[in-house]
Amino acid sequence: MNLYIKNIAQLVTCHGSEAKHGKAAMGDLHVIEGPAAVVIREGIITFAGSQQDVPRGATAGCEELDATGRCVLPGFVDSHTHLVFGGYREDEFQWRLAGDSYMSIMERGGGIASTMRATRTESEDTLRASALRHLTNMMHMGVTTVEAKSGYGMELETELKQLRVVRQLQELQPLDIFSTFMGAHDTPPRIQGKEHRLHRVPLSRSTARCRPRGLGRVLRHIHGEGGIRPRGDPQDADGCPRSRPRSQDACR
Repeated sequence: MNLYIKNIAQLVTCHGSEAKHGKAAMGDLHVIEGPAAVVIREGIITFAGSQQDVPRGATAGCEELDATGRCVLPGFVDSHTHLVFGGYREDEFQWRLAGDSYMSIMERGGGIASTMRATRTESEDTLRASALRHLTNMMHMGVTTVEAKSGYGMELETELKQLRVVRQLQELQPLDIFSTFMGAHDTPPRIQGKEHRLHRVPLSRSTARCRPRGLGRVLRHIHGEGGIRPRGDPQDADGCPRSRPRSQDACR
């Protein structure tokens, strides 16, 4: 793609040329008042700055886009979503506003368990249509890249169903979607009180079926209250010893 965006009223960039870490650094924005311009050559941004500084010949062969009166800024990356899910827990908003804790909502059958039941029931077509609506709304808000986890099946076939839908969505719309297998999002009802088994049987089988299909790039699980509490020091799902300080990271 060769594109020349011209007459930009405000161009928002970040200072420097390295990745930003932390709230303060990520909030260090650089706003260039217009007229500003962006030049993209073969999909790579080769210039971003004042329009009068565009190098001679830099826009040759580029499609032109007039951004008069518009602000141009980098696309947002939504790095934690469960994009493909069934049902909708609107009642829980009222419960939370009333002061109910997340754990109390889970104990009455809400929370992750509620979404798990709906996700297991709904077809791939229904899940895909719902996720497409969410992606359209996200795109209108400036999101360009999405990480999409599974995790609402808590049994293998539904987890694979979610990941198949994600793979379909990668081809159906323009946003970049990165798929994450999260088979141990919470303790499945049938293994309540036997959480340590998740690391020995179900997840090892799940990994073997996900990776050859290219359905999930990363395997993660949740520890803590309301999540999985393994006994002792189990290995991660694909047999790799856990060595990272953050226990939710598994082998990549």
